[in-house]
Amino acid sequence: MNAVELLKEQHREVAALFKRFDKARRKDEKEELFLDIAARLVSHDAIEREIFYPACEKILGEDEALLEGIAEHGLIEFSIFRADKARGAATFEYLVTVLKEMVEHHVEEEEEEILPKMERKAGAATLERLGEAMLERFEAAMAKDFRRPLREDLQQVLAGRTRTVPPKRRARTTKRKRAASGGARGKAGARSKRATGGRRSQAAR
Repeated sequence: MNAVELLKEQHREVAALFKRFDKARRKDEKEELFLDIAARLVSHDAIEREIFYPACEKILGEDEALLEGIAEHGLIEFSIFRADKARGAATFEYLVTVLKEMVEHHVEEEEEEILPKMERKAGAATLERLGEAMLERFEAAMAKDFRRPLREDLQQVLAGRTRTVPPKRRARTTKRKRAASGGARGKAGARSKRATGGRRSQAAR
């Protein structure tokens, strides 16, 4: 599927869920709808942060609307986190309303600024390739609980990162650093043993 079409379709699906949330009367129904909204938004966030936005930066460069969109993701994630923590509390519905307004603003700017530019400059083949990768990543994210990736992204945002690094990539980087560190320690240890052994043999003589 074309990447732009995929994003617009997901925008419509989330908008429809927010409407159902507003019309729902039972608290349990509202909470269930919110959990669906949260899962979809976090998964949508993953495909934009990890796949679509990096492609946009390569094609569009330092685009102002794009940079704003990247920064807004952190605010939306924080709103999801707050609403999730407030389930069962009196503030829950208000926090979901704030989340909805932030998402609507983000979607409006994205569909008016970023997506049309990508349609003009990226080319159909690139958008199809991106769309396939994004759909696969979205389905994988939806199969898992949204809270862990949400917390991991928020930790990076609170640490000052605008472009967060996916957990798997950070894990691989950490492993490489540990392996490199272990290798360096091993070499240093070997050198130390050789040096000590040399001193011992000299002392024995």
